[in-house]
Amino acid sequence: MRVVFLIRSLEYGGAQKQLVTLAEGFSKTRQADVSVVVFYRDGQLENALRDRGIEVHVLDKFGRWDVFRFLVRLVKYIRLQQPDLVYGFLDTANVLIAALKPVLGNTHIVWGVRSAFVDWGRYDKLAKLTYKFGRVLARHTDLIIVNSRSGRNHHIENGYPAEKIRLIPNGIDTDVFFPDTRARNVKREELRVGKTQFVVGIVARMDPMKDYETFLRAAALLTDRCPDARFVCVGTGNADYVRQLHAMAGKLQLEGKIIWIPESHNVEDIYNALDLFTLSSYGEAFPNVVGEAMACGVPCVVTDAGDSAWLVDGVGLVVPTKSPQALAEGWMYFLGKSETDRKRTGMEARERIEREFEKKLLISRTQAALMTLVDQGRG
Repeated sequence: MRVVFLIRSLEYGGAQKQLVTLAEGFSKTRQADVSVVVFYRDGQLENALRDRGIEVHVLDKFGRWDVFRFLVRLVKYIRLQQPDLVYGFLDTANVLIAALKPVLGNTHIVWGVRSAFVDWGRYDKLAKLTYKFGRVLARHTDLIIVNSRSGRNHHIENGYPAEKIRLIPNGIDTDVFFPDTRARNVKREELRVGKTQFVVGIVARMDPMKDYETFLRAAALLTDRCPDARFVCVGTGNADYVRQLHAMAGKLQLEGKIIWIPESHNVEDIYNALDLFTLSSYGEAFPNVVGEAMACGVPCVVTDAGDSAWLVDGVGLVVPTKSPQALAEGWMYFLGKSETDRKRTGMEARERIEREFEKKLLISRTQAALMTLVDQGRG
């Protein structure tokens, strides 16, 4: 089986990490010859793929309006490779390969859909238009892989063909994300956090859908009960939005209590430094960060968005979205527990990830789905 993955960029992100996991897994099991085609060069994960012996072909798109020459280069490459299937990651790549299907011959078209309940009022016209095209072109795909229950239901409700949709949850690398006492001690010292201070963290891009506003208001409520608590925010986003969040933190008198970290490529160390992980989103699909924190043995309090509740089922707390009071009360519940009890909950969380969401399951489930599609085509 010959597979070409197509993605806009290999910047560090949840979808990109999943692509790397799949490409590496396919290569190791020798179930597929793999290459990755990317619109723009110099993504942070390009070298990670090349170091694993996986071909990365950069199309050198020169911006949003570089269309015709870019499409010619893409079609030429795919025809040269003659893959059994092209697997798109995220909306732009998905729409593009579906639109090009008439010139791709017998190549199967597979979509990777990784979103649910997006508030499109927060995004630009091109993003909205891409989504609308997706609703029309979805019927021209051969297979649509969604990574969340919420995403499956949402896209079926919005006109995607149910018979072509296959649910395959994301995979967490438990060899990278695991409880690490040494990393905890070192990172807390770097963050200038005391051994007994209660630390709550969030790892998420600074996007309105992640609802950092609710997180900050909950932080203010928690500090009324526990002035010594500290909060770690890992993520970046639109500069204006980031400034608004910093200004809001100032108004809530959280100066000195929040540690802002724009990004981290060793985020597993940050998870280990936390006493509690949280996600305050009002829109989600499958939140990798929750699974990663759980794999590190960190208890989680999440809002009821996307598949967050499914992930922490029985081993964490779920609270309503857009409710700072409910989120703060969830944090207070774990604050009131002993360190031993929190560790026990964290280890139960890790066991759930190992049992249901380990990366080997992602690879084997995806391989099986793609092989079935190719075999049906040959038949």
